[in-house]
Amino acid sequence: MSYKSVFIVPFVAIPTSIKIWLTDSKNHKTLLWITALVLIVVVYFSRLWLLQTRKFDPDEFEHLHSAWLISQGFLPFKDYFEHHTPAMHFLLAQFFSFFDVEANFREASEMLFFSRRFMWVLTGIILIINFKIGQQWRNWRVGIVGTVFLVCTVMFQTKTLEIRPDLLSIPCWLGCLFLLMTVVQSKETTESRKRWLMFICGVLLGTSIMATQKMLFAMPGFTIAMIIYWFNPNSPGTVYNRFIQILCQMAGFFSPILITLGYFGLYDAAYAFIEYNLLLNLGWKVGFSPFVYIVKLLSQNPFLVGLGLFGLIGAIHRFRSTDNSVHLNYIMIINLIGLVAGLFIIPVPWRQYYLMFLPLLALFAANALIEVVDLMIQFKDDKYLKSKFIGVCLLYVFFTAGMLLWTLPKPGEIEVMDLLKMFVFFIAILLGLIPIALQRRDLAVAFLIVALHLPTAKKFTSKFKSSNAEQLASIQYVIENSSLEDTFMDGWMGVGLFRPHAYFYWMLHVEIRHMISDQEKNDLLKKLQSGHINPKLVNLDDDLRDLSPEITSFILENYLPVGVGSIYKRNIMKD
Repeated sequence: MSYKSVFIVPFVAIPTSIKIWLTDSKNHKTLLWITALVLIVVVYFSRLWLLQTRKFDPDEFEHLHSAWLISQGFLPFKDYFEHHTPAMHFLLAQFFSFFDVEANFREASEMLFFSRRFMWVLTGIILIINFKIGQQWRNWRVGIVGTVFLVCTVMFQTKTLEIRPDLLSIPCWLGCLFLLMTVVQSKETTESRKRWLMFICGVLLGTSIMATQKMLFAMPGFTIAMIIYWFNPNSPGTVYNRFIQILCQMAGFFSPILITLGYFGLYDAAYAFIEYNLLLNLGWKVGFSPFVYIVKLLSQNPFLVGLGLFGLIGAIHRFRSTDNSVHLNYIMIINLIGLVAGLFIIPVPWRQYYLMFLPLLALFAANALIEVVDLMIQFKDDKYLKSKFIGVCLLYVFFTAGMLLWTLPKPGEIEVMDLLKMFVFFIAILLGLIPIALQRRDLAVAFLIVALHLPTAKKFTSKFKSSNAEQLASIQYVIENSSLEDTFMDGWMGVGLFRPHAYFYWMLHVEIRHMISDQEKNDLLKKLQSGHINPKLVNLDDDLRDLSPEITSFILENYLPVGVGSIYKRNIMKD
């Protein structure tokens, strides 16, 4: 072979290889799998570094403090205030025996990050179950693309980085849906196995509520879905068999609830459990509009919301279909609508509430994206519809532009770089028309899941800028300058999470402050003045200052700032 052939062969071989690769649909399936998995793995594993540096939400300290108190022998609701169902707290309490958090700051910080890594594992379980639900509902494409949509959702990224009971509740909830869909879809499974699966399905649902009572908002939609399954003549099996299955599900559902109530009843705290988990939350005095975070979600992940809505409408349109997927359709549709409706009922629809329905919304978005690509290819291929292909492409362009506009900052904050980035994203998404025009579905979907999530990349990377160094310094000071016998008083920052708190209402954010009466505030002031409540350290943050001007004055008169955060130390000269 001459030396000229060395240069000629690549110019012939490379284009030929590309042509073969583009025309082989198996390559496109592999590309879609690899592209989706790379996106999922990169975003998911980058969180391992992020969870070490990102600032702690006060909620995280609240849940860890409750778990620590349980490990010290305290009983929630009776010995200290709490208004979350305690499954996650009892689970985390088991790990404190491996860490000397009371006397060693290094081990205390290790426990903090161990708990976050535990949340990271639970998040991985959520992604796996969500893929399985998408695969069960539609196919592997919807499962893997829906998982990409979910892991790239900014609210999901943010809240699943934190130590929250929702991270135990959501896998149980999704596992419940997966088992229900398995029973509903299966025609060959024996009746005995179906009943056991429904029992486990109920156990998972009951456990999810024992992790966070917000899951109660899933019950209306879930109940309607079960009633349809029971009475729908097209459902598999007989009405009697379906009734027995539902009874098994109910038995499983009430099992963790009754076990929890029985445990607290043994310690004469069953009523306290009901009072602080149910009655208190039903009488919540503070609230805000759900549109605060709906708009936030739309601005952060517009394509998730837009495509998710289209996917939901399409699924509703097929609701009366007679194919086998109709049974799974109503489970997905009714549960998503029921959870979204809960946003307008719950007084404080914080971002963590969205974790309950974002997995389902992501699957609807994935299904819509794939169906839109299929429809455009069909328009391009069918000679009777080909004339409408240009109109469909124009709709694609306008939808893309509209969704991207939502990602821009407020008019007064827009910079040239923002416009330039939006233009680049716009062109990148429009390039998805090329594989569509070539009738390469999987290639188009692989390209689009990358392009659609480019606008969210900046929002994700911005999280790396926050730091928890100041919070850790405050926790270190508390551990090194107080003993386990010393009490700590806080507003809401929670830096004394490994010390006994001085006051029953140890979390004093605005929602709790509105639940505390003036008489209770006066009683607290009197106990401080008499020395009955005598914390060695006080974290005089804004929430504690807003509790009562008189209490704030007392602390300023009797405590001295230590120069670390907003921590004050008792002035021994006043004792």
